Amino acid sequence: MTKSRGILSFFALTIFMGIQLGYGQGAQVGKQIEMAMRQIGHQVLSASNDSTSRVLPIEKSGDSTYLIQFEHDFQLNSDAVIGIVDTVFIEGNIATEYILEVFDCDSGKVVYGYGRNLEVANEMVACGGRVYDKACYQMAITIINPVVGEIVDEKESRASAWWIWFLIGLGVAAVLAFAVKKSTSRKTEDHSHLIPLGNYLFDKRNMELRINNEKMELTGKESDLLSLLHSQVNSTLERDVILNAVWGDEGDYVGRTLDVFISKLRKKLEGDDRIKIVNVRGVGYKLVLNS
Repeated sequence: MTKSRGILSFFALTIFMGIQLGYGQGAQVGKQIEMAMRQIGHQVLSASNDSTSRVLPIEKSGDSTYLIQFEHDFQLNSDAVIGIVDTVFIEGNIATEYILEVFDCDSGKVVYGYGRNLEVANEMVACGGRVYDKACYQMAITIINPVVGEIVDEKESRASAWWIWFLIGLGVAAVLAFAVKKSTSRKTEDHSHLIPLGNYLFDKRNMELRINNEKMELTGKESDLLSLLHSQVNSTLERDVILNAVWGDEGDYVGRTLDVFISKLRKKLEGDDRIKIVNVRGVGYKLVLNS
């Protein structure tokens, strides 16, 4: 018992040290995104000839949505917003795809929004060319395909990665040695967390999708959403039911957040055309599995 505790403690220590080494890099990436959002806010105010109002602290909602709030009312120019966000995202290597929604502060309704893929040449945005009355606005930007991690200094990134994998490797080696020694007394492993999905295997415990020896990581919300859809396979789930089950009272979703996560899951399930997540217009979504 003492020896097993020692091995597990050593493994936990190596993981902790690896996380600490990688934390600085993650914090730098988060700061870079926050600065980009503030830059967008300042440029939007400048485009409305407001050089004195402040951009309030950036708030993060969910895994990848950022809320930009302003001190005073201003006049919104839709074409200016598109150009500003595109330029900041491209020059700062923030993301290749995003969704922007502009809310009226008083009503909470979306007054302007669009989805944008910067890798598609000359992609048009609907409802452009409009200037909105001076009012209180908030902007929610959801990052779809982030690339901001590429801005981290290459040498620092390689050094951190080397140490992280070295320390984790030591921990894994220790645990494997212990596991081999105890293999004769190991109980049958529980595989109830593994769910077949066509050619895929959905691992709920480790939040992974596997296909053809390839593993795709899922976020916590993606895993919860896929698990919920599978629990009612071939049946429609209403939007409100999905939002309450996956997000509950957390309040960390805005506007099209559910649609964004559905889009992410669809992309990860493209390897089997028998699996579809169908949008039931005006109702919700359902996971369809064809044999």
